[in-house]
Amino acid sequence: MKLMFIRHGKAEERGTVEELIRPLTLEGEEKLWKYFPDLQEKLRGHNVEIWISPLKRSRQTGVILASVLGTERIVVQDFVSNGKIEQMLEALSKVPEGTLPILVGHEPHLSVWTYKLTGEEQYFKKGAVMLLETSGTLGGGSVLDYKTIKNLRDLELDLD
Repeated sequence: MKLMFIRHGKAEERGTVEELIRPLTLEGEEKLWKYFPDLQEKLRGHNVEIWISPLKRSRQTGVILASVLGTERIVVQDFVSNGKIEQMLEALSKVPEGTLPILVGHEPHLSVWTYKLTGEEQYFKKGAVMLLETSGTLGGGSVLDYKTIKNLRDLELDLD
């Protein structure tokens, strides 16, 4: 199964507001609107489901992505913010065949999950995208590609 991880866009500094409602900065939103259309080109014709956390910056990133992709398939998943990989694996087991789950999440969870699924270490910059292949269990997966937000047009996206 293929799985996409995206780190939320640039957010306001920690400590400026409560973590649950800490929003994207204007610059963060603008970058997502500018570069997410490169993903739309690559995902055209594919079924996607966007998983977001309850945290505002993940929700904002997911809504922008959904708008660009022309989908309304956004699901709030608590594990995206609490980091419980067992809950993510359970959710993955229920994804219909032919659907690409796109998880819009946070550091350090994205890095930890990547390591647990693939054994590869990768820190996610804000707005970065990774395509993984996983068996739906720990270990044995692989990172297929990783790109920062400014390089999304170069993302290798073989979903077949």
